[in-house]
Parts: sequence; structure tokens; C-alpha cells
Amino acid sequence: MNEGAQNCIEVYPVVKLQTSGIDTSYQIQSTSWASGSVACTTHSPIFYFNEIEESAPTFQEDGTVKFNLEQYIHNPAFTTFLKLANPYKPVEKVYDIALEDGSHLTNASQNLSLLIFYGVLDTESNQVHTMAALGYFSRTSGSYKTKSGNPTKPTVEFIGLRSQWALPLATGLFNTAIITPSATLIAGILKRAGCVEDWCPAAF
Repeated sequence: MNEGAQNCIEVYPVVKLQTSGIDTSYQIQSTSWASGSVACTTHSPIFYFNEIEESAPTFQEDGTVKFNLEQYIHNPAFTTFLKLANPYKPVEKVYDIALEDGSHLTNASQNLSLLIFYGVLDTESNQVHTMAALGYFSRTSGSYKTKSGNPTKPTVEFIGLRSQWALPLATGLFNTAIITPSATLIAGILKRAGCVEDWCPAAF
């Protein structure tokens, strides 16, 4: 038997580090997507979703995962986050191509993010299905409809990418009030993988 997800999705900024002008690795940060910021190894996401009505992680054929959320956060902090996560930068043509090593390369203006999803609880094993994915937030995120007497539900769409390099995940990044992170999660997202997932012991 399982119960619904944990109403918690956390987001960290991710930047590409360079050596001699060449991209060589990823770095997870906490407060911004600015280059030169300090790497984050503690539980300090730049944003978290905790008013989620429905979450729909959808695995893709290429090994990535997309997330579509129905959620109720709609305030200045949410709008500011989206502007940082997917800034508009005009390009002549957006491309998203697969390199010969299987990783993805894109010139889309969106900044990269690490999304950590705390999913369903298996009541028999007392474990939470947990996922961490690398990708970006679609510029359609934040769209909404209004109706008299009803709260707004801005859309959120996260599009996963296959990583160019391995992305290990520090134990401290995870919400230890919800799970005890497993060795699989800490090992992180492998090169050319889109995400990492595991069933982790519940901490509640």
C-alpha cells in the first residue's frame, strides 16, 4: 500500500564550472545562479513547493523525467523565483541536441536546476520514493486562470535533461525531516543520466 506524495519539492540552482574557458562540471548552489557563488552542501533550497494538489513525474524514453505540478503558491516570491529560474534571453533559434556521448546540449535561456521530489510513502516498508533530477523550468510555468471564488493554481513544468557530467549530491541537500537519504541518492546523477531515484527510509 502507498499513500500520496509528501507535498514537498525542493529546488537548488545549478551552474556549469569552467576550466580554461571550457565547461567541465556542475556546481549546486543555494541562493542564486550567479557564477562564482559558493557550492551548497546543506539543506538550503532556493525555493520549495509545499502547496501541491497533484504532482505528475513522467519518465521519458531518453531516461529523463518531466514534472507537471498543480499547486497553489502564487505570490511575489514565486514570481521572483521563476524569473530567476527561466530568464528571458532572446536567441535566434532554440536547440536541444543529443551529443555523441548521450548527454544533452541546449542553448535555451533557462538556468539549470536540481529538483528533489519526495514522493509516495510505501506504508509496508515505511520508505519514501525520492527522486533528484537535473533540468530547467519551462517558460510556460506560472500561467494561470482566474475564477470567482476559487484560488489560482499557477502551472509548473520542469523539463529534465541528460547530464553532461556526473552530479554527486551531498547528504545535507536532502530534507532529513522526511527521509534518510540512501547511498544511491548521495552517489547522485550519473553522466548521461537524467535523474536518480530510490526508496529511502521515512524519517517521520
